[in-house]
Amino acid sequence: MLGTLWVVLGIGILAWSNAPATAPRSYADCEALFATRPATIQDAADCYEEVATAAALAGDSALRLKSLQMRAEASAWVAIRESDKAKRSGSISAGRKTADLMIAEFPKDSAGYYWRAVYVSRDAYEKDVGALIPRETLRAVPGIKKDLVQAMNLGPEVHGFGPNRVYGLIYAQMPALVGGDKKIGEDHLKKAYAGAPRFSVNALELGRFYKDEKRYADAKVVLADLVSLTATQFDSTRIPETAEDQAEALKIWNAIP
Repeated sequence: MLGTLWVVLGIGILAWSNAPATAPRSYADCEALFATRPATIQDAADCYEEVATAAALAGDSALRLKSLQMRAEASAWVAIRESDKAKRSGSISAGRKTADLMIAEFPKDSAGYYWRAVYVSRDAYEKDVGALIPRETLRAVPGIKKDLVQAMNLGPEVHGFGPNRVYGLIYAQMPALVGGDKKIGEDHLKKAYAGAPRFSVNALELGRFYKDEKRYADAKVVLADLVSLTATQFDSTRIPETAEDQAEALKIWNAIP
C-alpha cells in the first residue's frame, strides 16, 4: 500500500561509536563517492559518518548537520535498492539513528523529522511484506504524519520538498477507510512539484497520481515536463535518479489510454 514510500542517541558529544581511528576523509571525498553511486554508495555513507564525527569533535555544527543529512540520504539508497534484506535492514537502522541524532542536536531543523518519517515508513513496509493487512504501516502512520508536519513547518525544502511529497503519497495511496484522502494527497504532491519541479521524483509521483486518477491530460503535462529535461537541466543532486525517473515516466505515459 505504501510501497513507493519507503517513501539513536549517542553518548557524550553524540559521536558515532564505530568511528575509525584514522583521520577522517573530507566532505569533498564523500561527495565524490556519492556522485558515483550506486557502486560506491555504502562507502559514501560511511564517509559522511566519518566527517560528521570529525565535525562534532571540531565543534563545526554546520558541517555536522550537512554530513548527517547526507548520511541519511546515502543510507536511504541502500535501504530502498539493496537486494540483500540484511543490508537493507542495517541501512534502515543506521538511517534511523542518523535521524534521531539530527533531532537531538538540531531540533529546529526539518531534516531529522523528515528522515525519521522516511525510515519509520520503510521499516514498517519491510515488516509488512507478504502480509494481507499492513498492520505495521497502519500503526506507524500517525507518528510518520506528525514528523512530516513538523518538517513542513520547520522547512519543507529538505530533499526536494520531501515532507510534502511523502505526506501527499500517504494520503493518496491509503484507502479512505483508514484515513486516505485523494484531495489532500494531490495538494501536497502539487506543493512538492511547485517547490522543486526539477527534483524528478516530484514530477514522477504527481504524474503517476494523475494517471491513476484517470486525469490523463494533467498526467501528460507533468510527465512531459520531466521527460523533456536535458542533462544540463537535471537537479545537480539527482542526476542518475533523474534519468531513471524519465524512463519510468515514459512507461507511465505509454500506459495512458
